[in-house]
Amino acid sequence: MANFTHHITGEHFELYAKPVKLHTQKGQQLWQNYIKSQDVYLNDVYYTMSEEKKTAYNSIETLFMRTQDAVRLRICTHNTFNFTMGFCYANTEEDGYVHFYLLYFTRDNTYIVEITPYMYGNLNVLF
Repeated sequence: MANFTHHITGEHFELYAKPVKLHTQKGQQLWQNYIKSQDVYLNDVYYTMSEEKKTAYNSIETLFMRTQDAVRLRICTHNTFNFTMGFCYANTEEDGYVHFYLLYFTRDNTYIVEITPYMYGNLNVLF
């Protein structure tokens, strides 16, 4: 598992995420799940929910709120047992350029996908 460190509102936060290339089948699956979803809150997808689901949702929501330049928090997929979530954010890298990322959370893994305009096109879908 790759170690990915990024800057969150003045603090350094270490997050372990599996890098996925956007042009791969997995990258396209994560991206399509993310951009097709309009669900934001647990009660958008569940009538009742367990404490475990609430805790998982609140943890990701907190990370989203603390992440500088984060946009469009979404519940990407869901079923009776699990849900996945994601959000995008912009980060100025050491090369001086702004890079865009999708952080995608599943029950077992966190993935990071770099979203590049030349691979996706217009990023207005995010901002």
